[in-house]
Amino acid sequence: MIEQTAVVIRNDGEYALVEAERKSSCGSCHAKQGCGTGMLEKSLGRRAMRMTALNQCHAQIGDEVIVAVPEKGFIKSAFFTYFLPLLLMLIGAVIAQQLDWPGMGIKEDFGALAGAIAGFIIAMLLLRQYARKIEKDPQSHPIIIRKADTAIPVDFRQFRKEQQPF
Repeated sequence: MIEQTAVVIRNDGEYALVEAERKSSCGSCHAKQGCGTGMLEKSLGRRAMRMTALNQCHAQIGDEVIVAVPEKGFIKSAFFTYFLPLLLMLIGAVIAQQLDWPGMGIKEDFGALAGAIAGFIIAMLLLRQYARKIEKDPQSHPIIIRKADTAIPVDFRQFRKEQQPF
């Protein structure tokens, strides 16, 4: 499970609307000054992401919570979101470039561009269907697993040996 800290904005019985700040790995990277992603983050600022999560711990509005997302569903969704449009744009451009565009009075490069745009539109339609399918699958939904200020009790005496300094 991938965990993220969020704040409950609205409570709708079994589910809650939570808002999480998007994080990037730029904070730990030494090249963030010259990197395009780091410069974009500085200029655009950090945006919050809202999602509906299963409220297992009965969190209330304003509570800081830990939201978990199943890894399998997250990786699969990321793969489709990034790879599918790219793949269909490439396929659309290659197929369109093979057509007889000069015979129709259209330049070959413009045909490839039109094919890439058509591939992108098809990918967006397929992603919309995929999103609707995932929305109905309860195993892919985010889950509020605990409140963020909830400490896990640990007995440290079992780890400490007597008469030994740290």
